[in-house]
Amino acid sequence: MSEMTTKIENLKEQLEEYCFEDGDVNYIVFRLRDIRKELLKEDKLFEMQNLTKVLGISKNTFVKLESGTVGADYRTVIKLINLYTMKGYNPMWILKKENFFVEKMEGDNSLILNKSSVEIAMNKMLTQLNQAMELTQDAMEEFKQNIKS
Repeated sequence: MSEMTTKIENLKEQLEEYCFEDGDVNYIVFRLRDIRKELLKEDKLFEMQNLTKVLGISKNTFVKLESGTVGADYRTVIKLINLYTMKGYNPMWILKKENFFVEKMEGDNSLILNKSSVEIAMNKMLTQLNQAMELTQDAMEEFKQNIKS
């Protein structure tokens, strides 16, 4: 067996462990359905007729999607995952078949940044880098002076 064949087989095994072995991805749509039902308790926006408008699909298609009776259009599934991620759900909890040790909700939303906070942080970092460069140059000059004397 060639080295590339071994790498391919190893990656295939890792992917099967990470995702699914039998090709069954219905667990994803069932999780999406369960999340929608959780969100529906607090917001009527997540009623089926409203989400079909948001997603641009028919009610019939949505019913089939949530029941797992028909292969879901990947675009719709991705839209739902993105929507639920915006609501704080962890996309890895949705996608990973064996998700027992994956947090369902994303705990720290402090990584959501706006442009101004990024600019402020970047300017502060650049200022600190400039100060560090100046100190380094001063230290080099002092070092050169000490060598000469």
